Amino acid sequence: MTYIQAVWAESGFLVEHQEGDLSRHYLSERDDLSVFELIDLLKAYARKDQDWARGVAFEHMVLPEPTPRQGFLARIFSRLFGRSH
Repeated sequence: MTYIQAVWAESGFLVEHQEGDLSRHYLSERDDLSVFELIDLLKAYARKDQDWARGVAFEHMVLPEPTPRQGFLARIFSRLFGRSH
């Protein structure tokens, strides 16, 4: 359950990653990452660089145990549309 994933938002990319279990789940504070920033981030993550997230701040997310009706996109969309810009 360790992974990283990205989704396109209206202004750029939003990144989510998890380190082992739901209690260690994080979402990028920015939802406007450029494709170049995303590529650099994913390459550093894949290389297992210790400072792979350099320059990108992440906030801890408290996630409930998922139900069959909940999924990644539902959580992200509710998070995106629930933010004040």
